[in-house]
Amino acid sequence: MIEAFEHYFGPYAFYEDGFKMIDVPYLGMEHQSAVAYGNSYLKGYNGTSTSPYGLLFDFIIIHEGAHEWWGNSVTAKDIADLWIHESFGTYAENLFLEYHYGYDTALHYLNSKRQFVSNSSPIQGVYGVNHEGSRDMYWKGALMLNTLRSVVNDDKKWFEALYNLSTHFKHKTTDYQEFLSFFNEQLGENYFYLFDQYLKHADLPVFEVRIEVIGDQKKLGYKWNTDVELSFRMPIVIQVGGKHIRLNPTNSFQSLDISEYDERSIEVNKDLFYVNSEVYYNYIDPNKKP
Repeated sequence: MIEAFEHYFGPYAFYEDGFKMIDVPYLGMEHQSAVAYGNSYLKGYNGTSTSPYGLLFDFIIIHEGAHEWWGNSVTAKDIADLWIHESFGTYAENLFLEYHYGYDTALHYLNSKRQFVSNSSPIQGVYGVNHEGSRDMYWKGALMLNTLRSVVNDDKKWFEALYNLSTHFKHKTTDYQEFLSFFNEQLGENYFYLFDQYLKHADLPVFEVRIEVIGDQKKLGYKWNTDVELSFRMPIVIQVGGKHIRLNPTNSFQSLDISEYDERSIEVNKDLFYVNSEVYYNYIDPNKKP
């Protein structure tokens, strides 16, 4: 575990304190250099997982161990930003799998957790009143980070940014604005529109597709429907006729000629992008006057 997390997040922050796991009569909890452990010496979450790959590791060791980086070293100033601990701590489970078992294994494990996301209230809480946000901060937060990785589309840059994020805020407290400003700086792009949608609003971004067919002519219209108005510009990958196409939608419709493809073959790559989608078809008689 420490080998994997040091690879992605930098040196363990508490070598002077050691690292211990302490038997307790409950499932577990993160504590600086001393993780409370009660997972019954079983793989997965008390012996179960939504993915077969979740049984490759002991959930409490990996998840609570990840908090030595995200939570115990990099710490939110206000519990409203507890997602800094839990989203990155949960995403670390996937990186542990990726490091030891490969990318496809990690991606399967991550997407098997979609069933736990409610999208019923925002992940970010209310500042100054001891209010943490939705429990979606765990798996929706991890899926958001995987989505951002797909948006960045450059793993060298992505992993360098994660490493620098962890080491820059080592033994420090931080908040939404400071933390994400630094992350954006490392990634070389302003992604506040993405963070605002996934963290400050309950609903997922909706990728709207409208396909118009007039005889042999086929057009694909597409845009984002989001709570973040007029500035949401997240790239996405779709599959058309077996071909992967990377689009750059905004909140306004754009158009793409797909006359050479079967219009029914449109698929949004939801393994890499945690979004909802709506697809509408309109077939028009070529003889119909405008």
